[in-house]
Amino acid sequence: MTRVLTAICPYCFHEHNRTSAVAMPGEYKDEPRMRAGDTTLCINCGEFAIMGKDDMLRAPTKREAKGIAGNYKCNMVRLAWLDTVGKRRGKAG
Repeated sequence: MTRVLTAICPYCFHEHNRTSAVAMPGEYKDEPRMRAGDTTLCINCGEFAIMGKDDMLRAPTKREAKGIAGNYKCNMVRLAWLDTVGKRRGKAG
């Protein structure tokens, strides 16, 4: 189930009222619920953020950003965003 909360993107400050973790099908029994340390993509600006222990989104550390850049799931999510929302906003892939 999608977790209902207010989370602010640390990049564009868009207010989200739902968050889901980046996950492969079957990785979770139900829809992925974010836990501290999970990665998510802002649907407004296309940047990745990390769920903090305080249930607030934060920018990834350099180490986390390197892991995100090399993560297949994250790359597929970003490509899907670029192919849809990003195209409409003139962002290059």
